[in-house]
Amino acid sequence: MLGTHWPVPVEVMSFGWRSQARFLESLGARVTVRHGAGGEPFLTDQGNLVLDCAFGPIDAPAVLAASLGARAGIVGHGLFLNLTTDLVVAGPKGVEHRAR
Repeated sequence: MLGTHWPVPVEVMSFGWRSQARFLESLGARVTVRHGAGGEPFLTDQGNLVLDCAFGPIDAPAVLAASLGARAGIVGHGLFLNLTTDLVVAGPKGVEHRAR
């Protein structure tokens, strides 16, 4: 289930990022600022911060994606829903192709 293994990355404007973190926490996320290799906050090419949001199991990803997309100050998120029809997974047992 989506959200059980990795946090959802959420790109936020650096100015006022704490209010975005509080908003994400109100949605049930445990929020951490992503850091670079040197320990400094990771900045995107546009100078924005990435907040890693551990929501746990996400029962309604479309609802969450809509909430994130509608929020001023949130630039983007890692919930890429309904963008593909095929998935190629490589693992120790070989390559698996899954089609919708």
